[in-house]
Amino acid sequence: MGSCMSTFVDGKLVFEEGSISAKLKRKLVASSAIERDPADDGKLCCNGVSNSCSAYSKKGRKGVNQDRFIAWEGFGGADQATFCGVFDGHGPIGHHVAKKVQDRLPNILLDDEHTRPFMISKANIVGGTDMEHSESMMDNSSNTFCPIRNAFMDSYSKMDKELQVDPELNCEFSGTTAITLLVQDKLLVIANVGDSRAILAYREGEDGPLRVKQLTVDFKPDLPGELDRIRNCKGRVFALEDEPDVARVWLPHDDKPGLAMARAFGDFCLKEYGLSAVPHVSCRKVKETDEFVVLATDGVWDVMSNEEVANVVAKIEPKDMAAKNVVDAAVRKWKRNFSHVRMDDIAVVCHFLNQKQGAPLISSDNSQSYSSKTSKELESLNSACHQNSVKMEIVVSSIDKEI
Repeated sequence: MGSCMSTFVDGKLVFEEGSISAKLKRKLVASSAIERDPADDGKLCCNGVSNSCSAYSKKGRKGVNQDRFIAWEGFGGADQATFCGVFDGHGPIGHHVAKKVQDRLPNILLDDEHTRPFMISKANIVGGTDMEHSESMMDNSSNTFCPIRNAFMDSYSKMDKELQVDPELNCEFSGTTAITLLVQDKLLVIANVGDSRAILAYREGEDGPLRVKQLTVDFKPDLPGELDRIRNCKGRVFALEDEPDVARVWLPHDDKPGLAMARAFGDFCLKEYGLSAVPHVSCRKVKETDEFVVLATDGVWDVMSNEEVANVVAKIEPKDMAAKNVVDAAVRKWKRNFSHVRMDDIAVVCHFLNQKQGAPLISSDNSQSYSSKTSKELESLNSACHQNSVKMEIVVSSIDKEI
Protein backbone atom coordinates (compact mmCIF):
# COMPACT_ATOMS: atom_id res chain seq x y z
CA MET A 1 0.00 0.00 0.00
CA GLY A 2 1.14 3.57 -0.62
CA SER A 3 3.03 2.69 -3.79
CA CYS A 4 0.77 4.76 -6.04
CA MET A 5 0.55 8.56 -5.88
CA SER A 6 -2.54 8.84 -8.09
CA THR A 7 -5.48 10.86 -6.84
CA PHE A 8 -7.84 9.08 -9.23
CA VAL A 9 -11.15 8.17 -7.60
CA ASP A 10 -14.06 6.34 -9.14
CA GLY A 11 -17.05 8.28 -7.94
CA LYS A 12 -19.18 5.19 -7.82
CA LEU A 13 -16.71 3.20 -5.77
CA VAL A 14 -17.58 2.48 -2.16
CA PHE A 15 -14.68 1.22 -0.08
CA GLU A 16 -15.34 -1.72 2.18
CA GLU A 17 -13.81 -2.32 5.56
CA GLY A 18 -11.27 -4.98 4.64
CA SER A 19 -8.95 -5.30 7.62
CA ILE A 20 -7.98 -8.79 8.58
CA SER A 21 -9.55 -10.04 11.78
CA ALA A 22 -7.55 -9.25 14.89
CA LYS A 23 -8.52 -12.51 16.53
CA LEU A 24 -5.52 -14.78 16.83
CA LYS A 25 -7.33 -17.73 15.35
CA ARG A 26 -6.60 -19.95 12.39
CA LYS A 27 -9.36 -19.47 9.86
CA LEU A 28 -9.78 -21.55 6.77
CA VAL A 29 -11.83 -20.21 3.89
CA ALA A 30 -15.30 -19.49 5.21
CA SER A 31 -17.81 -22.22 4.58
CA SER A 32 -20.90 -21.42 2.56
CA ALA A 33 -23.92 -23.05 1.02
CA ILE A 34 -21.81 -23.73 -2.05
CA GLU A 35 -20.24 -27.18 -2.10
CA ARG A 36 -16.48 -26.79 -1.73
CA ASP A 37 -13.73 -28.71 -3.43
CA PRO A 38 -11.98 -30.96 -0.88
CA ALA A 39 -8.68 -29.81 -2.40
CA ASP A 40 -9.33 -26.38 -0.84
CA ASP A 41 -8.87 -27.83 2.64
CA GLY A 42 -5.69 -26.53 4.24
CA LYS A 43 -5.98 -23.05 2.74
CA LEU A 44 -5.00 -20.30 5.20
CA CYS A 45 -6.02 -16.76 4.21
CA CYS A 46 -6.39 -15.08 7.61
CA ASN A 47 -4.04 -14.67 10.55
CA GLY A 48 -3.12 -18.11 11.83
CA VAL A 49 -0.96 -21.19 11.61
CA SER A 50 -0.93 -24.56 9.87
CA ASN A 51 1.37 -27.56 9.96
CA SER A 52 4.27 -25.79 8.25
CA CYS A 53 3.19 -22.16 7.85
CA SER A 54 2.72 -19.15 10.08
CA ALA A 55 0.91 -16.15 8.57
CA TYR A 56 -0.05 -12.72 9.85
CA SER A 57 -1.14 -9.33 8.51
CA LYS A 58 -1.65 -5.94 10.14
CA LYS A 59 -3.29 -2.80 8.84
CA GLY A 60 -1.10 0.28 8.62
CA ARG A 61 -2.13 3.90 9.05
CA LYS A 62 -3.13 4.62 5.45
CA GLY A 63 -6.72 3.37 5.46
CA VAL A 64 -8.09 -0.05 4.57
CA ASN A 65 -5.62 -2.94 4.72
CA GLN A 66 -4.59 -3.63 1.11
CA ASP A 67 -2.25 -6.54 1.89
CA ARG A 68 -3.36 -10.15 1.43
CA PHE A 69 -1.70 -13.54 1.78
CA ILE A 70 -2.33 -17.24 1.27
CA ALA A 71 -0.71 -20.39 2.65
CA TRP A 72 -2.17 -23.55 1.11
CA GLU A 73 -0.92 -26.92 2.29
CA GLY A 74 -1.91 -29.92 0.22
CA PHE A 75 -2.04 -27.61 -2.79
CA GLY A 76 -4.35 -29.08 -5.38
CA GLY A 77 -4.74 -32.23 -3.32
CA ALA A 78 -1.01 -33.10 -3.41
CA ASP A 79 0.15 -34.04 0.09
CA GLN A 80 3.73 -32.83 -0.40
CA ALA A 81 2.83 -29.54 -2.11
CA THR A 82 2.49 -26.13 -0.43
CA PHE A 83 1.61 -22.87 -2.17
CA CYS A 84 2.25 -19.52 -0.44
CA GLY A 85 1.87 -15.95 -1.57
CA VAL A 86 1.72 -12.33 -0.42
CA PHE A 87 -0.01 -9.56 -2.36
CA ASP A 88 0.43 -5.84 -1.70
CA GLY A 89 -2.38 -3.81 -3.25
CA HIS A 90 -2.12 -0.13 -4.15
CA GLY A 91 -4.37 2.53 -5.60
CA PRO A 92 -8.04 3.32 -4.90
CA ILE A 93 -9.20 -0.32 -5.06
CA GLY A 94 -5.88 -2.04 -4.39
CA HIS A 95 -7.44 -4.16 -1.63
CA HIS A 96 -9.97 -5.58 -4.09
CA VAL A 97 -7.26 -6.30 -6.67
CA ALA A 98 -5.08 -8.06 -4.09
CA LYS A 99 -8.06 -10.12 -2.93
CA LYS A 100 -8.89 -11.11 -6.51
CA VAL A 101 -5.33 -12.27 -7.12
CA GLN A 102 -5.26 -14.09 -3.78
CA ASP A 103 -8.39 -15.99 -4.79
CA ARG A 104 -7.72 -16.66 -8.46
CA LEU A 105 -3.98 -16.98 -9.08
CA PRO A 106 -3.51 -20.32 -7.22
CA ASN A 107 -6.40 -21.87 -9.12
CA ILE A 108 -5.19 -20.55 -12.47
CA LEU A 109 -1.83 -22.15 -11.73
CA LEU A 110 -3.52 -25.43 -10.81
CA ASP A 111 -5.45 -25.41 -14.08
CA ASP A 112 -2.32 -24.96 -16.18
CA GLU A 113 -1.44 -28.05 -18.20
CA HIS A 114 2.16 -28.01 -16.94
CA THR A 115 1.42 -27.84 -13.22
CA ARG A 116 -0.13 -31.16 -12.22
CA PRO A 117 2.41 -33.35 -14.08
CA PHE A 118 5.15 -31.43 -12.29
CA MET A 119 3.51 -31.91 -8.90
CA ILE A 120 3.08 -35.67 -9.21
CA SER A 121 6.40 -36.39 -10.89
CA LYS A 122 9.26 -37.55 -8.69
CA ALA A 123 11.56 -36.85 -11.64
CA ASN A 124 11.51 -33.17 -10.79
CA ILE A 125 14.26 -33.69 -8.21
CA VAL A 126 17.69 -33.51 -9.77
CA GLY A 127 19.79 -35.72 -7.57
CA GLY A 128 22.79 -34.19 -5.92
CA THR A 129 22.67 -30.81 -7.65
CA ASP A 130 21.81 -27.32 -6.49
CA MET A 131 19.53 -26.11 -9.25
CA GLU A 132 19.42 -22.48 -8.21
CA HIS A 133 20.49 -20.17 -11.05
CA SER A 134 21.70 -23.16 -13.07
CA GLU A 135 22.12 -22.02 -16.66
CA SER A 136 20.68 -25.32 -17.87
CA MET A 137 17.49 -24.45 -16.02
CA MET A 138 16.97 -21.62 -18.48
CA ASP A 139 17.45 -23.91 -21.45
CA ASN A 140 14.18 -24.73 -23.20
CA SER A 141 15.38 -28.33 -23.47
CA SER A 142 15.31 -28.72 -19.67
CA ASN A 143 12.65 -31.23 -18.64
CA THR A 144 12.83 -30.14 -15.02
CA PHE A 145 12.27 -26.44 -14.70
CA CYS A 146 10.92 -25.09 -17.97
CA PRO A 147 7.42 -26.65 -17.75
CA ILE A 148 6.67 -25.28 -14.28
CA ARG A 149 8.37 -21.99 -15.17
CA ASN A 150 6.05 -21.74 -18.17
CA ALA A 151 3.11 -22.56 -15.92
CA PHE A 152 3.91 -19.59 -13.68
CA MET A 153 4.56 -17.31 -16.66
CA ASP A 154 1.26 -18.29 -18.30
CA SER A 155 -0.68 -18.06 -15.02
CA TYR A 156 0.56 -14.56 -14.27
CA SER A 157 -0.35 -13.49 -17.81
CA LYS A 158 -3.85 -14.97 -17.52
CA MET A 159 -4.33 -13.35 -14.12
CA ASP A 160 -3.47 -9.92 -15.50
CA LYS A 161 -5.86 -10.41 -18.41
CA GLU A 162 -8.64 -11.43 -16.02
CA LEU A 163 -8.17 -8.20 -14.11
CA GLN A 164 -8.27 -6.18 -17.30
CA VAL A 165 -11.64 -7.57 -18.42
CA ASP A 166 -13.29 -7.81 -14.99
CA PRO A 167 -16.36 -5.54 -15.21
CA GLU A 168 -16.45 -5.08 -11.43
CA LEU A 169 -12.86 -3.88 -11.06
CA ASN A 170 -11.47 -0.71 -12.57
CA CYS A 171 -7.75 -1.44 -12.48
CA GLU A 172 -6.56 1.50 -14.54
CA PHE A 173 -4.98 3.12 -11.48
CA SER A 174 -4.99 0.19 -9.04
CA GLY A 175 -2.94 -2.99 -8.85
CA THR A 176 -0.98 -5.35 -6.64
CA THR A 177 2.38 -7.02 -6.24
CA ALA A 178 2.51 -10.81 -6.16
CA ILE A 179 5.21 -13.06 -4.80
CA THR A 180 4.32 -16.75 -4.85
CA LEU A 181 6.09 -19.86 -3.67
CA LEU A 182 5.43 -23.47 -4.66
CA VAL A 183 7.21 -26.16 -2.64
CA GLN A 184 6.77 -29.66 -4.00
CA ASP A 185 8.61 -32.37 -2.12
CA LYS A 186 12.21 -31.06 -2.24
CA LEU A 187 11.84 -28.46 -4.96
CA LEU A 188 11.14 -24.77 -4.40
CA VAL A 189 9.83 -22.54 -7.20
CA ILE A 190 9.26 -18.83 -6.67
CA ALA A 191 7.71 -16.18 -8.92
CA ASN A 192 7.62 -12.45 -8.34
CA VAL A 193 6.26 -9.18 -9.70
CA GLY A 194 6.62 -5.99 -7.69
CA ASP A 195 8.67 -5.11 -4.63
CA SER A 196 7.53 -7.67 -2.09
CA ARG A 197 10.38 -9.98 -1.13
CA ALA A 198 11.30 -13.54 -0.21
CA ILE A 199 14.29 -14.70 1.81
CA LEU A 200 15.66 -18.14 2.66
CA ALA A 201 17.32 -18.92 6.00
CA TYR A 202 19.75 -21.82 6.10
CA ARG A 203 22.64 -23.22 8.12
CA GLU A 204 26.23 -23.72 7.09
CA GLY A 205 26.41 -27.28 8.26
CA GLU A 206 24.07 -28.99 10.68
CA ASP A 207 25.09 -26.82 13.65
CA GLY A 208 26.52 -23.89 11.72
CA PRO A 209 25.53 -20.23 11.93
CA LEU A 210 22.30 -19.00 10.38
CA ARG A 211 22.72 -17.51 6.92
CA VAL A 212 20.24 -15.56 4.80
CA LYS A 213 19.78 -15.54 1.05
CA GLN A 214 17.47 -13.17 -0.81
CA LEU A 215 15.47 -15.18 -3.34
CA THR A 216 13.87 -12.33 -5.28
CA VAL A 217 14.66 -8.99 -6.89
CA ASP A 218 12.89 -5.84 -5.71
CA PHE A 219 11.57 -4.58 -9.02
CA LYS A 220 12.06 -0.86 -8.54
CA PRO A 221 11.67 1.45 -11.56
CA ASP A 222 15.31 2.60 -11.49
CA LEU A 223 16.73 -0.94 -11.65
CA PRO A 224 18.76 -1.33 -14.87
CA GLY A 225 16.76 -3.29 -17.38
CA GLU A 226 13.53 -2.11 -15.79
CA LEU A 227 14.43 1.53 -16.35
CA ASP A 228 15.45 0.84 -19.95
CA ARG A 229 12.22 -0.99 -20.73
CA ILE A 230 10.04 1.76 -19.28
CA ARG A 231 11.89 4.52 -21.11
CA ASN A 232 11.84 2.59 -24.38
CA CYS A 233 8.05 2.43 -24.01
CA LYS A 234 7.88 6.21 -23.48
CA GLY A 235 7.15 5.97 -19.78
CA ARG A 236 8.93 8.34 -17.39
CA VAL A 237 10.82 7.51 -14.20
CA PHE A 238 11.72 10.11 -11.61
CA ALA A 239 11.47 10.75 -7.87
CA LEU A 240 9.58 13.52 -6.12
CA GLU A 241 11.53 16.26 -4.37
CA ASP A 242 10.33 15.19 -0.93
CA GLU A 243 11.15 11.51 -1.71
CA PRO A 244 14.46 11.69 -3.58
CA ASP A 245 15.20 7.99 -3.01
CA VAL A 246 11.86 6.67 -4.29
CA ALA A 247 11.81 6.31 -8.08
CA ARG A 248 8.31 6.24 -9.57
CA VAL A 249 6.75 5.49 -12.95
CA TRP A 250 4.71 8.23 -14.64
CA LEU A 251 2.65 8.59 -17.79
CA PRO A 252 4.44 10.29 -20.73
CA HIS A 253 2.52 13.56 -20.55
CA ASP A 254 0.85 13.51 -17.15
CA ASP A 255 2.29 13.45 -13.64
CA LYS A 256 0.39 10.36 -12.53
CA PRO A 257 0.10 7.72 -11.20
CA GLY A 258 3.62 7.68 -9.70
CA LEU A 259 3.95 3.93 -9.21
CA ALA A 260 6.94 2.92 -7.09
CA MET A 261 7.55 -0.41 -8.83
CA ALA A 262 8.34 -1.60 -12.34
CA ARG A 263 6.18 -4.76 -12.35
CA ALA A 264 2.66 -5.31 -11.04
CA PHE A 265 -0.72 -6.79 -11.76
CA GLY A 266 -3.26 -4.20 -12.90
CA ASP A 267 -2.28 -0.51 -13.31
CA PHE A 268 -3.35 -0.73 -16.94
CA CYS A 269 -2.82 2.99 -17.50
CA LEU A 270 0.92 2.17 -17.47
CA LYS A 271 1.05 -1.19 -19.25
CA GLU A 272 1.74 0.28 -22.69
CA TYR A 273 4.42 2.51 -21.15
CA GLY A 274 6.67 -0.19 -19.74
CA LEU A 275 4.98 -1.56 -16.63
CA SER A 276 5.14 -5.37 -16.79
CA ALA A 277 3.27 -8.26 -15.18
CA VAL A 278 5.85 -10.81 -16.35
CA PRO A 279 7.24 -12.59 -13.28
CA HIS A 280 10.82 -13.43 -12.47
CA VAL A 281 10.73 -17.20 -11.87
CA SER A 282 13.51 -19.12 -10.16
CA CYS A 283 14.02 -22.61 -8.78
CA ARG A 284 16.00 -24.21 -5.99
CA LYS A 285 16.43 -27.67 -4.56
CA VAL A 286 15.64 -27.73 -0.84
CA LYS A 287 18.67 -28.85 1.16
CA GLU A 288 18.71 -30.49 4.56
CA THR A 289 20.26 -27.33 6.04
CA ASP A 290 17.51 -25.03 4.69
CA GLU A 291 15.25 -23.95 7.55
CA PHE A 292 12.55 -21.55 6.41
CA VAL A 293 11.37 -19.09 3.77
CA VAL A 294 9.82 -15.72 4.64
CA LEU A 295 7.55 -13.91 2.18
CA ALA A 296 6.62 -10.35 3.14
CA THR A 297 5.33 -7.10 1.70
CA ASP A 298 7.45 -3.97 1.74
CA GLY A 299 5.91 -2.84 5.02
CA VAL A 300 8.53 -5.17 6.52
CA TRP A 301 11.47 -4.58 4.20
CA ASP A 302 11.21 -0.80 4.35
CA VAL A 303 12.27 -0.92 8.01
CA MET A 304 13.99 -4.28 8.55
CA SER A 305 16.94 -6.02 6.94
CA ASN A 306 16.91 -9.59 5.67
CA GLU A 307 19.06 -10.66 8.61
CA GLU A 308 16.84 -8.98 11.18
CA VAL A 309 13.77 -10.77 9.86
CA ALA A 310 15.52 -14.13 9.77
CA ASN A 311 16.79 -13.72 13.32
CA VAL A 312 13.31 -12.92 14.61
CA VAL A 313 11.93 -16.09 13.06
CA ALA A 314 14.85 -18.26 14.13
CA LYS A 315 14.71 -17.21 17.78
CA ILE A 316 10.98 -17.46 18.39
CA GLU A 317 9.54 -20.55 20.04
CA PRO A 318 7.02 -21.93 19.35
CA LYS A 319 7.26 -21.29 15.62
CA ASP A 320 3.53 -20.62 15.27
CA MET A 321 4.27 -17.09 16.52
CA ALA A 322 6.89 -16.43 13.84
CA ALA A 323 4.87 -14.32 11.40
CA LYS A 324 3.23 -12.29 14.14
CA ASN A 325 6.60 -11.60 15.76
CA VAL A 326 8.01 -10.34 12.45
CA VAL A 327 5.01 -8.03 12.08
CA ASP A 328 5.39 -6.81 15.68
CA ALA A 329 9.10 -6.15 15.15
CA ALA A 330 8.38 -4.17 12.00
CA VAL A 331 5.68 -2.14 13.77
CA ARG A 332 8.16 -1.23 16.52
CA LYS A 333 10.66 -0.10 13.89
CA TRP A 334 8.04 2.05 12.19
CA LYS A 335 7.08 3.70 15.48
CA ARG A 336 10.65 4.22 16.66
CA ASN A 337 12.37 5.30 13.43
CA PHE A 338 9.59 6.58 11.19
CA SER A 339 7.04 8.11 13.53
CA HIS A 340 6.61 11.01 11.10
CA VAL A 341 5.50 8.60 8.33
CA ARG A 342 2.22 6.72 8.16
CA MET A 343 2.99 3.05 8.72
CA ASP A 344 2.41 0.80 5.73
CA ASP A 345 0.28 -2.36 5.76
CA ILE A 346 2.20 -5.54 6.49
CA ALA A 347 1.70 -9.17 5.47
CA VAL A 348 4.06 -12.03 6.33
CA VAL A 349 4.08 -15.76 5.57
CA CYS A 350 6.74 -18.03 7.10
CA HIS A 351 7.05 -21.50 5.58
CA PHE A 352 9.21 -23.96 7.52
CA LEU A 353 11.14 -26.45 5.42
CA ASN A 354 12.22 -29.97 6.30
CA GLN A 355 9.41 -30.39 8.82
CA LYS A 356 9.34 -33.88 10.25
CA GLN A 357 6.39 -35.91 9.04
CA GLY A 358 3.47 -35.41 11.41
CA ALA A 359 5.24 -32.71 13.42
CA PRO A 360 3.17 -29.50 13.20
CA LEU A 361 4.39 -26.10 14.36
CA ILE A 362 2.11 -26.32 17.40
CA SER A 363 0.63 -29.06 19.50
CA SER A 364 -2.54 -30.71 18.26
CA ASP A 365 -4.65 -29.46 21.19
CA ASN A 366 -3.76 -25.89 20.22
CA SER A 367 -3.85 -26.26 16.44
CA GLN A 368 -6.64 -23.75 15.97
CA SER A 369 -4.98 -20.76 17.59
CA TYR A 370 -1.77 -18.93 18.34
CA SER A 371 0.11 -19.48 21.58
CA SER A 372 -0.23 -16.15 22.67
CA LYS A 373 16.35 0.42 5.90
CA THR A 374 18.02 -1.92 3.72
CA SER A 375 20.71 -4.38 4.74
CA LYS A 376 24.24 -4.62 3.44
CA GLU A 377 23.26 -7.85 1.71
CA LEU A 378 20.52 -6.11 -0.25
CA GLU A 379 22.84 -3.22 -1.13
CA SER A 380 25.33 -5.76 -2.39
CA LEU A 381 22.64 -7.56 -4.40
CA ASN A 382 21.37 -4.35 -6.00
CA SER A 383 24.93 -3.26 -6.74
CA ALA A 384 25.59 -6.58 -8.43
CA CYS A 385 22.37 -6.22 -10.40
CA HIS A 386 23.47 -2.77 -11.56
CA GLN A 387 26.72 -4.27 -12.79
CA ASN A 388 24.89 -7.14 -14.51
CA SER A 389 27.23 -9.50 -12.70
CA VAL A 390 24.80 -11.88 -11.06
CA LYS A 391 22.87 -14.63 -12.77
CA MET A 392 19.64 -13.42 -11.22
CA GLU A 393 19.86 -10.28 -13.36
CA ILE A 394 20.70 -12.41 -16.38
CA VAL A 395 17.50 -14.34 -15.79
CA VAL A 396 15.53 -11.09 -15.45
CA SER A 397 17.00 -9.80 -18.70
CA SER A 398 16.15 -13.04 -20.51
CA ILE A 399 12.58 -12.81 -19.30
CA ASP A 400 12.31 -9.21 -20.51
CA LYS A 401 13.35 -10.28 -23.99
CA GLU A 402 10.38 -12.62 -24.08
CA ILE A 403 7.81 -9.90 -23.43
